[in-house]
Amino acid sequence: MLDVLMKFGAYRIDYLESSAASASDAVAFYLRANCPRHEFYSREAKHQLYQGLALIAANYGLHKLVGVYVDVNELSNINRPAYQRLKMDMLDGLFHKVFVVDPGALLGHPVADADMRDLYWSAGGFEIISMQEGYFEPLELCCGPLAA
Repeated sequence: MLDVLMKFGAYRIDYLESSAASASDAVAFYLRANCPRHEFYSREAKHQLYQGLALIAANYGLHKLVGVYVDVNELSNINRPAYQRLKMDMLDGLFHKVFVVDPGALLGHPVADADMRDLYWSAGGFEIISMQEGYFEPLELCCGPLAA
């Protein structure tokens, strides 16, 4: 998996526990990081990968992890390949929880936030979960129509 972290624009999708798919407690792990032009690989992505897998193993159990989706790209690019597959898999009902180490992997840019809101309504709801102050906490999609 670490070969994905080598350059900007790289991505990878790994499916793990097919028996967890569609279960109410199934979780996906998404990470998105940038790769500085002068760097050979994304240290940020490597850190998120290791930290995220350790947190999921300790708090959910790896047996509930349906897939790991990795994009080394900009948040504003909503056509990131792993992100697009994550959306399709969510719409197919493989999971309704997405864990992110960094909330900025999915949220924090107007285009990305709008796309998340559209996905939320299309999927009939889901949770984006991140570690906040030592606890797994759902993030709020508080901008636009979800705030109403």
